[in-house]
This record gives sequence, C-alpha cells and structure tokens, in this order.
Amino acid sequence: MEDGLHTPEEYAEGRQSTWKLLFLIRLTLSASIGGLIFGYDAGVISGASLFVQAIVGAIVGAAIGGWISDSHGRRTSILVADLLSIVGAIIMAFAPVPRVMIIGRILMGLGVGILSMASPLYISEASPTRIRGALVGTNWLLYTVGNLLFYLTNLAFTKAPGTWRWLVGVGGIPALVQLILMFLLPESPRWLYKQNREEEAVDILLKISPQHEVSKVVESLKALRENKIANPIVLHSRSMQMKECVALTNRGILTGILYHMSQQYWAVNMKLVLYRTATGFASNKMVLLALPLVTSGLGVLGSIVTITFVDRIGRRPMMVLSVLVTFLLQFVLVPTFMAFGNHPSKYVLLCVGAFIFSYSTGIATVAWIVSSEVYPLRNRGMCAGIAAVSYWVFKLLVNPLFLVFKNSLGPDEAMLYFAPFSAMTGAYVMLIIPETKRLPLEEVENMLIRLLESEKKPIESSQALPVPDSARSRPRTCQAGGARSADTNV
Repeated sequence: MEDGLHTPEEYAEGRQSTWKLLFLIRLTLSASIGGLIFGYDAGVISGASLFVQAIVGAIVGAAIGGWISDSHGRRTSILVADLLSIVGAIIMAFAPVPRVMIIGRILMGLGVGILSMASPLYISEASPTRIRGALVGTNWLLYTVGNLLFYLTNLAFTKAPGTWRWLVGVGGIPALVQLILMFLLPESPRWLYKQNREEEAVDILLKISPQHEVSKVVESLKALRENKIANPIVLHSRSMQMKECVALTNRGILTGILYHMSQQYWAVNMKLVLYRTATGFASNKMVLLALPLVTSGLGVLGSIVTITFVDRIGRRPMMVLSVLVTFLLQFVLVPTFMAFGNHPSKYVLLCVGAFIFSYSTGIATVAWIVSSEVYPLRNRGMCAGIAAVSYWVFKLLVNPLFLVFKNSLGPDEAMLYFAPFSAMTGAYVMLIIPETKRLPLEEVENMLIRLLESEKKPIESSQALPVPDSARSRPRTCQAGGARSADTNV
C-alpha cells in the first residue's frame, strides 16, 4: 500500500474479512437466542408452581440433547429444541385445564434443557480460537437479557387479564425466530468433520476464519484422527485403550460438573443475599419492585465484562477473581445485616450490587464457556449433555437447600456457614481446572490426554511389559470398544 491506496489483493482480502465477521456475528447471535429462551424461561419458572416439572423436563432434555447432538448434529438438536419450546409455549398459553398446562411445561422444559447444552457447544465448535470465549459467553449474555426481558414483560402485563398466559406465550416468539435463523445456518464444522464430511467442514470454516487458520484446524483434526499427539503411551491391549477413552471423557465431564456445581452452590448464596435484602427493605416498595430488575441488569453488565476480558485474561483468573470478591463481600454483608436488622443502610445495596455483579463476571458465565471446551470431539455432545444434566439437578436442589439453611440457621448465619466452602471453590479451580484460553479445541483435547499420560507414567513405568512392534505402530483413537480403525470418527 502506498499513499493510502490499497492494492486489489488487499481490498479483496479486507472485503472477505468483513464478510467472515458478519457471518460469524450472524451465527453467534442466532445460536445465542437459545440463551435468551433459557433466561426468559428461568424467570418464568422462578415464581411458578410448576417449577419441579420444568426442571425435570430440562434434565431429560439435556440428556436427550447430548445424544441428538452427537448422532444428528449440534444444529439439529437446536432445531428440535426450538420446536419443543414453540409447542410447549402454545400449549401453556391456551391450556384450558392445569393438566394440559403441565404437558406444555414439560415440553418447554425439554426444549430449554437441550438448548442449555447445544447452543454453547455449537458456538464453540464454529468459533475462531482467539475469540471463542467471548462468542460462547454471548450465549450467557443473552441469558441475562432474557431474564431481564421476563421481568420487563411481567411489569408490562401486570394489569392485563390473563397475565400468565401472555408471559408464557411470549416465550415461544424467540424460539420461532431462532428456528428460522438456524434453519438457514450450516451444521457445526467439527461435527461434520467427525462424520467424515470433510469438504463441507472446510467450506464452513473458510466462511469464518482465514485460510491459514483453517489449515491449522484441519491439520489438528487429522492429527487427532491419526493420533499424532505428543508423548504417546503405548497401549498393551484393547481394554487399556477403552479405559483411556473413558478416563479422557470422565476428565472432561468432571470439569464441567465441578463448574456447574460451584455455579449452583453460589446460587444458594445469591438467594440468601437477595432474601436478606428483600426482608431488610420490606417497607420500601420501590426497592422491592426494582430489586429483580436491578439484579438482572447487573447480570447483563457482568456478562458484558466477561465477554470483553475472558479471552485476554483467561477463564481461571476470571473465575478465581469472581470467587474472591464475592467471598470477601460475604464478610461485609453479614455483619451489616446483623447490625442493622430489618433497617439496613442504603450502602448495603451497593454491596449487594457488587456481589451480584461479581457473580456474573465469573461464576455464572465462565462455567458455560469452559463446559463447551473440555470434551473429546468423538462424544462431545454426550459430555456436554451430562454436564448440563448436573446443572439442572443442582438447580433443583437450590430451593430446598436455601429453605433448609435459612430456616435452621437463619439467613445471616447461613451465609457465614457457606463462606469456607466459597474459598474451596477458588482453590479447586486453580488446582484442578485447566486453562483453555487461546487453545484450539483440538489442543485442549491433546492437553487433557497429556495430563492423563503424565499421571499414568509412574504406574506404567513400574509395570511395563514387552510390546511387539506391531502394537507400537498401531494408532490410538478414542473409539467405542477400542477396535475401530483410525479412519473412523475422531
């Protein structure tokens, strides 16, 4: 380029980059509508009498979604979830009797359960490595927007006849929009590659990333298929091969479950803080009316902060910082609540706001980002489904735990009781959870394999057996039964 003029090649490259960016934005926002549906529905069931039916439906949906995602594709699972959500919303909106309402509520729960695992997985597998965390985090950003949208809709229809019908009916609109948008988008490129549809996978990757990045991704996928990873450990039998596959899968699942467990554990803390705030300002109707809106609004701001910094700072630092700040704020809030009783200072609201904001920046958002990254490609859908099932199971336990600790210890004492466990959350993240920032998904899988190998090496060195040359040359793949060739799915 001279005197500010671009060569035809530079102009074409810049134009191509713009189209890639627009396609990536379209893909991310379309898939993230699943987060919007998820968040809106979370608001609907928070005060509903059909809470248990909704959660049970979501548990089953997450489990089924994992199977659909692996066997038929990530995009297909989202389309199925949208259909279930639309039908469920229509049935609930026009239900003549409670029994019909329950059917609609279960169908909606099934759809939301599938979306909770499929949307972040789809985005993760289609995202460039350098901004993957931000794009997956957008799904949770729209979750918080959906939650805020529910409370605004609730206010708008407060005096309208049949308010609850409007509330559940509106939930079907974003599902319909997503159904149309996702129908026009391609399948996950990594899932296509797993199905040996390599040309389709490469074509989609080229719509998202530059040629040199696509070449690296394809090379990594081929390396996984051919098992050309660092420091290979020779397998002495098919049973050992299968054990390694199970160990790798379990490692990823454990990571996802630990994140979701801590997420819901902190949700109990959040309920205690919000309950104590509501009782402290019971006489101030304005505060009580604004509290849900402020909580949702701070969740939106926290998610924006996360997607801004998660690919710069990293997943683990953001999680640990979030845990540390909320941990310290507990020791500020509890003495203040105890000192002022049911007439707390207005400065307490600032601390509560900081608590909610800090929770949103790390604990709430990072769990879903990491949960879309740490599973082996071959059964990534199943793993994400199991982790999502754990999320919904823990969510089902939040209300009973909240009531038990509130009634037996009191809200203030319960917060102090939870404080030591809060510190443990940050500790296990630092000691157990791997950092996935700027690592391609294939390298994350290789990293987990190397961790398993390093843990097994002392044992295997003491129990080493002579290995035939034919066994040494046999490529290792994570396949069911350990007997398939390296030419089958990754």
